[in-house]
Amino acid sequence: MRQPGLHIVPAASDLILAGSLAFTAQIPGKVQISDCYQIELRIPETFPRRIPAVFERGGRIPLSYHHLQDGSLCLGSETRLRLMLCEGLSLVGFIDRCLIPYLYRFSYLETHGEAPFEDLEHGVSGIREDLRQLLGAKRESEVLPFIRLLGMRKQHANKERCPCGSGDRVGRCHHRQLNRLRKRLGRYWYRIVEQQLLNEALAGKSSGVRGPVMRWGRGDVVFNVLSEQFGRTQVRRGGISQSRWMRPMLSPYCTLT
Repeated sequence: MRQPGLHIVPAASDLILAGSLAFTAQIPGKVQISDCYQIELRIPETFPRRIPAVFERGGRIPLSYHHLQDGSLCLGSETRLRLMLCEGLSLVGFIDRCLIPYLYRFSYLETHGEAPFEDLEHGVSGIREDLRQLLGAKRESEVLPFIRLLGMRKQHANKERCPCGSGDRVGRCHHRQLNRLRKRLGRYWYRIVEQQLLNEALAGKSSGVRGPVMRWGRGDVVFNVLSEQFGRTQVRRGGISQSRWMRPMLSPYCTLT
């Protein structure tokens, strides 16, 4: 671990690292930022299958700036973060590629009065845009049909017409990309995402407005799988809450001091 300011805090289950996290970061065309934050990282026993929770304990970052409902920092869309962890991202890599860009952006905004790079819109509109980029979809209208296919078994999805408009079946078009994403996170995860998008469409929510909470019964198969596999999907009180989302800046220019 390259952060001597972080120390282990005794805990019953999860590994907790707390203390000072110092960094020096820069992105092309922007000034270098050196800063330090009081951070608490809660690393679940099942890491990297579950996403660490990160809290800023110095009271410097207001809750209005990209926080989840439990007070932890919102480091990116959960689908993207899960994909990164599934592809072998270590704890040090998680700090470098997810946490440091978040802190760099806030420090830059605090110092210069403007953000060094854009973030995703709040709520489901931000989720939809990030999914569009992950899927390589040209149009926003393609996102929900693609997500529906990701929630299906491969052999069934491949028989459907591809949402890209090519006129071909998925099995002759986007099957490789969809199969890769489905294999990484599983069908149940994309069913959650599909329900988020459907809830927003049915409620007629406009961009930037937080959508409704999705309700799952305790006896639901999907709920039981979520409780087991997706520890940080905001599963609370029988529902899955939608939070603010920010795209992680996957930048090699962020370095730790």
